[in-house]
Amino acid sequence: MRIAQVHTRIVSVPLPRPVITPIHNITAVDNVLVELETDEGVTGIAYLWCFGLHKARALEALVHDLARLVKGMDPFARERINAHLWRETNFMGRAGAAMFAISAIDTALWDIAGKALGVPVWRLLGGEDRPVPAYAGGLFLSDPIDVIVKEAEDYKAAGFGAIKMRCGGKDWRDDIARVEAVRAAVGPDLTLMVDVVQGWTVERAIKLGRALEPYDLYYIEDPIAFDDIEGMAQIAAALDTPIAAGENDYGRIGFRRLIEHKAIDIPMIDLQRVGGISEWMKVAALAGAWQLRVVPHVFYEMSLHVMAATPSAPFLEYVSWWEVLFKGLPTLEGGAFRPTAAPGLGLSFDNDAIEPLVVR
Repeated sequence: MRIAQVHTRIVSVPLPRPVITPIHNITAVDNVLVELETDEGVTGIAYLWCFGLHKARALEALVHDLARLVKGMDPFARERINAHLWRETNFMGRAGAAMFAISAIDTALWDIAGKALGVPVWRLLGGEDRPVPAYAGGLFLSDPIDVIVKEAEDYKAAGFGAIKMRCGGKDWRDDIARVEAVRAAVGPDLTLMVDVVQGWTVERAIKLGRALEPYDLYYIEDPIAFDDIEGMAQIAAALDTPIAAGENDYGRIGFRRLIEHKAIDIPMIDLQRVGGISEWMKVAALAGAWQLRVVPHVFYEMSLHVMAATPSAPFLEYVSWWEVLFKGLPTLEGGAFRPTAAPGLGLSFDNDAIEPLVVR
């Protein structure tokens, strides 16, 4: 079996309502759908996402460029392929859009391997057939307190044992009021996380982190700019609440910096920025050497496979934005997902649903 060609589509998925964060005003998510085809007819899939069609087109171009470099290679030789792509992207740097493209190819290769062997990816990774707890992500700054309280109550009623809300408003007192209201609504036993989306300064993060300690947060995510490692280390040292970050960093080199500087307590690994499934597992192993838990960032339908193989990963992030793209999605039951026995990633693109969303 050899890698033959790659096919891509750009698809823009409108959100049910606009989402506002400290650094984004989002009305749609733009995606590059990737299908990596072999000469024996086995095709692996992956997808990348961003905000903005021009960015999506740049990612698409890089996917085609890197796929050209691995054409004719054995799709099971993932380590050799990744090493080859790392060398080839040295000029651009092993970060940013180049790493996105590597991620898409690597993830599709795992899908090919599972399909060719007739086993799910989680099984190839040494994973366990078990329910994986999920937390519901939402409660955005674009909604007032009464709306996010109702959203939190609905998630709890649906069986979620954990919820992530957003902070980082202009007035620090609003952040406290929002956390206080949500905690009061869901009670003391539900796990609550806060994502600041890089919206605080170091000083505000320490001040607010201490003020929020009575609300028993599981972690505070991305309190400041992701590349201010020294600032993150100051915050992590000053607070009892764990700091989660890393979704905006790249590969094991980026996570090694964060961990060695003690800038994070919980590495958050993003499938498309880290370098795909292969690199995700390497970062999880790196974190394990430091006795750290890890959590994935979005991609729940694919992250479920690495979660099943990572005992130190307590929660899967559930965001439903991309569900329209797929058939074969895992089922949510009682606030948890169970990996399916379907070969590969167990997914296929829902072409009928996708067609009206394709950007011409």
